[in-house]
Amino acid sequence: MVAPLYSYALDRKLTIVERIRIRIHLATCNACTKYVENLKFMRQAFRAHDAVIDSPENQVPLKPDARERLKTATRDAKP
Repeated sequence: MVAPLYSYALDRKLTIVERIRIRIHLATCNACTKYVENLKFMRQAFRAHDAVIDSPENQVPLKPDARERLKTATRDAKP
C-alpha cells in the first residue's frame, strides 16, 4: 500500500524510486487509486476554500473593544 507514501508527497518531494513505486502500485490497486483521487479532490477543495476565506470582501474588522477583549482573554488564558 502506498497511501502513506503518497501523503508524504504532499509535504516533500519524493525520490525517483518512491515515485516509480507509486506509479507501479497505482496501476494495479484500485483502492489506492481512489484514495489518491480523494486526496487530490480534498486538496483542491481546501485551496479553493482558503482563497474564499482570504478574499477582502470576506474580512470582517473587529471593533476596538472586541479586539481588546480577545487580547485580554488570550493573555489570561492558562495553557
